[in-house]
This record gives sequence, C-alpha cells and structure tokens, in this order.
Amino acid sequence: GEVEAGQTGGGGGGGRGGGADIRKGDEASGGGAIHTGATGRVVTEIRPTGRAEIDGQIVDVVTPGNWISPGRPIRVVEVHGNRILVDEDQPAGE
Repeated sequence: GEVEAGQTGGGGGGGRGGGADIRKGDEASGGGAIHTGATGRVVTEIRPTGRAEIDGQIVDVVTPGNWISPGRPIRVVEVHGNRILVDEDQPAGE
C-alpha cells in the first residue's frame, strides 16, 4: 500500500479545460460560424486546398480546382460541415 499511496496527482489533473479545447477545435474547422457569402483573404496558397482568414478566423478551405495566391480576396461559396468551399472574390464593376 505504501508505494501506491505515494502516486500523487492521479485522477484529479486529467481534464484540464476540456470544454474550451473542444470549442477551439470547432473554430479551427469553421464550427458553423463561417457561412455562405462570407468574404476573407487567402493566408497560404490555395491549390486547391489551403488556409484563409474568414471573419477573423484562420480556416482550412478548398476551391473548385483553381489556385489562389496569398493575399487575394475570396468568398465562401458553400459550407459542408468543416469543408469550406471558396472562390476568388471578383469585385463588381472592376
């Protein structure tokens, strides 16, 4: 019994901030906050997958097949769960 009693800290310290961690994971994949029509900017080259900043969140995105360079404006075309389909945002009248 003596040795087992010496193992301190078991059990109690396991679930540090579990709920917060799950919420962060949701945001990383859109988490429903990204919606069709939202606009953003490419962070890493999309060819045809990459990362973009949309509504202040860095998210993984995919295009219909075209490559988009970093810094270019994009628009959300469709959202399927954590798959965010974007295309280059062409400003009207330019």
